[in-house]
Amino acid sequence: ATVVCLGTPPGLELGLDLRAWTVGSRFRGIKLVPPGLRFLHYAGAGAASVASATAAPEPNERTASKDTNAAAAAARGLFVEVGASQVLGLRWSPMDEDFGALPEYELVGLTEAVHRLELDPSLGPYDPNRYDLWQSLTCHISRETLKRCNIELGCVILSGADLAGEPPGPAEGPSVRYCEARFTALPNLPELAKQHRSDGVGGGPSHFFSREDGSRLSASEITALQLDPTPLVAGLVRRCYAGSFAELWGEVELAFTLFVYLASLPGLEFWKLAVHLVSSCTTLEEIDGGEAALVDFIAMLSAQIQLLPHDLFYNDLLQDSFLRQSLGNLLAEEERLGAAQRTQRRAEQGASRVGASRVGAARASLRRAIRTQFGRQALAQLLTSERTEEEAFQAAAIEAAIHRDRGGAQASGLADLGAADVDSDVAMLGDEDKVRSTRTGPAALEREAASQARMGWMLPP
Repeated sequence: ATVVCLGTPPGLELGLDLRAWTVGSRFRGIKLVPPGLRFLHYAGAGAASVASATAAPEPNERTASKDTNAAAAAARGLFVEVGASQVLGLRWSPMDEDFGALPEYELVGLTEAVHRLELDPSLGPYDPNRYDLWQSLTCHISRETLKRCNIELGCVILSGADLAGEPPGPAEGPSVRYCEARFTALPNLPELAKQHRSDGVGGGPSHFFSREDGSRLSASEITALQLDPTPLVAGLVRRCYAGSFAELWGEVELAFTLFVYLASLPGLEFWKLAVHLVSSCTTLEEIDGGEAALVDFIAMLSAQIQLLPHDLFYNDLLQDSFLRQSLGNLLAEEERLGAAQRTQRRAEQGASRVGASRVGAARASLRRAIRTQFGRQALAQLLTSERTEEEAFQAAAIEAAIHRDRGGAQASGLADLGAADVDSDVAMLGDEDKVRSTRTGPAALEREAASQARMGWMLPP
């Protein structure tokens, strides 16, 4: 497919999906676009999205702006859907400084010109190298997802700066349309008891705190939900997403996309609440469809962390961020499962490893993604942050028993806590001085100081 963007002002930073360019005077659009839902995003000259300001720059990708706030103010985007060999026409409105759809009578002639290759020298190619990652980031977003969140195809989505400041007035160009993303209300686990007490007075939808027969949950049941919110998630999916976890994941992906590219604060808030809620579930795998849903959730999160800053877990301001706790919850579940599996298998067949389940394989992929994006030290810290004294005692007791049974075989509880691909990471856990030494010194302190302003979005509410 081809996305034609007529009248694009030179110097505009425009991207389709994961790639963005600063366009020149000859730019007329993008060719070789894969069919399906695509996200067109753009910002004024010298501006950049949150993704650009936080991620490491790559060749041909948008680089960080010196003024992230000014960047967010200019960021806009719209979803479009294209079919194979289709030509989608957009025109820049100088009055609105946004894109609008071409009228049908202009699109006919434009399509013929594209098929005759008349515009080919002015069309940039879609980058296929990042297509798989984009699909992983947005595979659950559908037309239904956009409709539920008040987004229409071809409609310019207001950015975080638009919502925080003065929103734009009615479009002066006849083809430019605006919309504001609205997300489903979610329970906030740390504030669940407070929401329960104030339900009906800004505390959230009543279905958070009611049974199937309509009666309200007791205080003890609310406490139980804070420890394991699986019933809360199951009820949310049943009531708000027609029983489909895929629809919930689609809204999470949409929220993350709008936050990263448009600095959407509602998107950030929904993403934070959803990730923390689901990662806190301890029995999600046991409900109907829960195992497949958890696998999809972990795969989605593994893709999303690839767009987060590399120094995320080394900034002093973010030591207690919600993402650290959420990732720690997921990795701690894997750690406990892995230890139990190895203990049982060693008792039966010796030291051979057990094949990982689908959820275990997904968690192993998550650990690899964390290690790749944030480094071995960050993974080691996450693995240890969720280990309680009781778990450490149990692990030591298991290893002591193995040591006695094998007559002095080498035992290392730390070296055997994870899967094979991260044994070397966990073996470093006790070397805290080494971890700190790699992040100290003038250069590291300067990097941290420079990143504090642009990373404030990861602080807990």
